[in-house]
Amino acid sequence: MIQRMIAIGCTAVLMSLVMMNGPALCQRPEDGHLSNRKVGVMDGNMTTVPFINYGLLTETMGYKISYPTGSGREQVDLIGSSLTTRIRDIHGNLLASCIHTDPAIGGTWRDRPEDKSSSWQYEPVAGFCNPNQLEPAMSDDAYTWPRTWPDRMDDSIDPGWPDVWNGYFGKGVKNADLETYFVIDDDPDEEFEFYPDANDPSRRGFGTQMYIRGMQWNNVLTESHSFWIWEVENEGTTD
Repeated sequence: MIQRMIAIGCTAVLMSLVMMNGPALCQRPEDGHLSNRKVGVMDGNMTTVPFINYGLLTETMGYKISYPTGSGREQVDLIGSSLTTRIRDIHGNLLASCIHTDPAIGGTWRDRPEDKSSSWQYEPVAGFCNPNQLEPAMSDDAYTWPRTWPDRMDDSIDPGWPDVWNGYFGKGVKNADLETYFVIDDDPDEEFEFYPDANDPSRRGFGTQMYIRGMQWNNVLTESHSFWIWEVENEGTTD
């Protein structure tokens, strides 16, 4: 049974994160990979929020998380996501494990293998933007969109929603003045000998994906805010 958790973040001069419960290296195409990384900037109102599409809101490309836009006044250093749970590895050891959207904790790279060949973290899933350009999918630029959306292929009338925006408020709906959407996956995390999906022994991490949206409204009531929604899905067979 698919388990879901939704987190909603609202950024003003400072950012807050509100958590609430919702309904509950063999590389697969739907796994996350660092080769799918893109960098974007939410600048649809008076706030500037640069981000990387593995779930990290942080300074990049010379942009800072700032308000008002163009002031250079950095309000937040970075915001990332962490998922923590208790697991039991194949040796029967009960462990508390945490997977981050960024392994650089406290300014040092701690969460990666000794040979530094990869990082144990969430990485972007392919198919949620146009791979032939540098940005994640942005609602105001159709060139950044994929031809079809992988999470909308079950629409019997219009599979994949081709050439329309995959909006939070519906197909083709651009309620927000600026919106971004991407998906990340924890398969790259091979820190422990833990296999979350009994039906797929190649699956690693916790067996989870995060569906992430950022939204901004250029309205006098929300021009200093940036809204972010994280929806977490358990794809594996482990509770």
